Amino acid sequence: MIKKVFKPFTWLIIFAVINFIAAGIGSLVGGEGTAESGWGEGNVLAHDVYYETSFGFMFIGLSVIAAGLAFLTSGVQRAKMTVLFGVTMALMIISVAVYSNAEGYSMGGPIILVPIALMSLVTLSGILHIKAE
Repeated sequence: MIKKVFKPFTWLIIFAVINFIAAGIGSLVGGEGTAESGWGEGNVLAHDVYYETSFGFMFIGLSVIAAGLAFLTSGVQRAKMTVLFGVTMALMIISVAVYSNAEGYSMGGPIILVPIALMSLVTLSGILHIKAE
């Protein structure tokens, strides 16, 4: 039953869609608001908005990579790539959150657990299917 719920294809697509909308489009249309919530009101410089908006393009790229893994791989290879993708993304999120916090940038407190949990589920889907059936 659990393997039916946690299929790598499904979880890669779930990530791709959520990341595309929330992180990608969200950063493109709300770069200034994101910079303000991160650095604090009145503490945002022009380059901060540029970086926040630019991150939107990178997030969209990550969504394209996830969708590509879902559609262009299969079987054990997809499972292995899903594990690699999930672990790498989780480590990137944690690293950026720790570094950002040390530099005075707020990643939103406990809300950062949402993408970490999502990447954990993506990783789990790959782990469950890593052996050929």
